[in-house]
Amino acid sequence: TSYVRVLVSSQQPATIIRDRVTPVKVFEKEFVKEPGKANEKDPGGGQKLITTGGDKKSCTLCESEEGASTPLLERGPLEGSIRVKEIQKFKLQFAVSPEFMTKYERIKELMSTRTPGGIDFEGAFEALMDEYIEKHSPEAREKRREARAAKKKVKSVAKIVKKKVKTDAKVERTKNEAPAARTVKAVKVKPAAKGPDQPLASSEPSRFIPQAIKDQVNKRDGGKCAFTGPGGQRCGSKWNIQVDHIIPFALGGSNKPDNLQLLCRRHNQHKAIKDFGKKKIHSHSKRK
Repeated sequence: TSYVRVLVSSQQPATIIRDRVTPVKVFEKEFVKEPGKANEKDPGGGQKLITTGGDKKSCTLCESEEGASTPLLERGPLEGSIRVKEIQKFKLQFAVSPEFMTKYERIKELMSTRTPGGIDFEGAFEALMDEYIEKHSPEAREKRREARAAKKKVKSVAKIVKKKVKTDAKVERTKNEAPAARTVKAVKVKPAAKGPDQPLASSEPSRFIPQAIKDQVNKRDGGKCAFTGPGGQRCGSKWNIQVDHIIPFALGGSNKPDNLQLLCRRHNQHKAIKDFGKKKIHSHSKRK
């Protein structure tokens, strides 16, 4: 059927499909056991099923083996009732390329070891988004950094304890042995002469800001634009956030956290024009 739909769609081009997010309500069926009754199929006390949006009839009726609709509340073997509640969902609409679908099928194959029964779009996208956030978000990087620091501290303490035990054992051995007098001549080591090809240490400040400092500024500013307007209202945007020097780097500003702030792209450009002038910023942008 999917193959036939592809053939038909090639002969009937559709209009432009725009990305759309539509809030919808769907109905959730939950089996509720009656007190004091056991159910072999549901010993834990509840099974949830998501129906299609607006399908109220399917929540109150079910099909019997003969095909007749029978109210769920009248079915004896369930020994309980069905509770229906509405939950909020969002319906997404967007068009994708054939390459996207190829990648999606490959992702489903890779996930099939964890979900043998298959996975839907929501489950696949949620797993991918969780993985991306865990890898790229400043909060996750900070947690990994703290975990590494704690692990390093434990190793350092263990190393110190081990060294102390060795030293104590050595002192104990030297007490029982005759000390041997040893004279060690101090040897002066001349520093190696710097040749013409050897690079000199640069004392010039660098524009590079370490990722740890960026994450520290991000945590301090809450991941939001810190620009404050004349009325004292903060921008607070989380879109296209950039790390900005409060005192510009070109004017001697440092890369320390107290001289850094988060700004969205628009307010970063606004501040740059205020600091250097519109003509210089525009000429710099054209040159870029």
